[in-house]
Amino acid sequence: MLSSWMRYGMCPACRAAGTSGAVLPHWRTCGSWEADLDIKSEEGGVAMLRCYATGFPPPSIRWKKGEVVLNTNQGRFVLTSSGDLQIVQLHRTDSGTYVCIADNGVGEPVFREVKLQVNDPVPRDAYIVGDSNATEVVELNEPATLRCPAGGYPKPIVTWWRETFMMPIKLINRDYSLQFTRVRLSDLGSYVCQAYSGAGKGISRTVTLKAYGPVHIPDPVDEKYLRYIVHTRPTHAPTYRPVPPQYPRPTPPVVHTPPPPPEYVPDPAPVSARQELPYGTQFAPNSNITIGCKVDGYPRPTVNWFKDGRIMEPTNRVFIADDHTLHVFGALPSDSGSYKCLARNEHSEAFEENNIRVEGVYIPAGCTDNPFLAKCSLIVEARFCNHKYYARFCCKSCTLAGQLRH
Repeated sequence: MLSSWMRYGMCPACRAAGTSGAVLPHWRTCGSWEADLDIKSEEGGVAMLRCYATGFPPPSIRWKKGEVVLNTNQGRFVLTSSGDLQIVQLHRTDSGTYVCIADNGVGEPVFREVKLQVNDPVPRDAYIVGDSNATEVVELNEPATLRCPAGGYPKPIVTWWRETFMMPIKLINRDYSLQFTRVRLSDLGSYVCQAYSGAGKGISRTVTLKAYGPVHIPDPVDEKYLRYIVHTRPTHAPTYRPVPPQYPRPTPPVVHTPPPPPEYVPDPAPVSARQELPYGTQFAPNSNITIGCKVDGYPRPTVNWFKDGRIMEPTNRVFIADDHTLHVFGALPSDSGSYKCLARNEHSEAFEENNIRVEGVYIPAGCTDNPFLAKCSLIVEARFCNHKYYARFCCKSCTLAGQLRH
């Protein structure tokens, strides 16, 4: 809905040209108005929804989808300095109509609708939107969040590092941000967010955590953190009182403040579940079994793993990651069987099942043949594998022949 443009019959940017004082919020260009109104991107990708709003004083920008005002300070939604909306790690459920609302307190707000269509995914290297080096200034002893708006297809694995130490997974939110419940002086410094989707190259972003001063440092050991203290706080400009423009303006209609919108409850989305088998379905004894489970749906489904119809629980050999990937360490022949990933919520459920086999001969890492030192086929044929030198030079051939055990 382009309220002010349609009401006055001309582009607001053109109408405001040549005036002084306050300027109604309007769109930055006239000729490009129809551009970027229909955006298409792929699942796992990133979408940029343009707003094109300006005015004096500069307008505040909000984005809505339906009746919901989007929170651009967390999650997958990022508001750029120009008021555009970036959505990272796109989901199918992100498809729909988004509204940019620009308001500077002069006249009425203006609106711009942008439609987004999310198509089937295509392989995409991991990415992180925004500057590769960023700074976050916070208050000491207060909560803080360092954002890492990452995406890719397959969905990337994201880790946070401080120097050579990886940050605990429990501190990383679902949107890949790093959470501090209370920032201490010793928390200040540089943190690196790394994302890798299993294909192509990984990517990283450095965020420097600083804090407002002054601070008292009783321990000289903590003096090294003083370089991360910011002593100048941002100043807020005095309230602007606009001077009415010196030209006749149409009298806008009386606008009644609508009641607050009802709490938005998204429509349920069908549950889906799909297994990912990066290493196939056959494993050697003592190797590690890895089976992924990609689920979708709303409300967010719960996920359980079953083997031969019995629910699996974590043990010293079985680990289920936060992204529902199943890991079975040190595979045994008894681990062969049917593995099912079941996702369900109160509206629907879905599952996928695959048969896993543990068989063959386990070849340890580093157990290889050296054809320059021995002809391994003759060593096996002569059954010389128990000789300490031949066992080393023909490790793989002797193991496969059953003449060497590990």
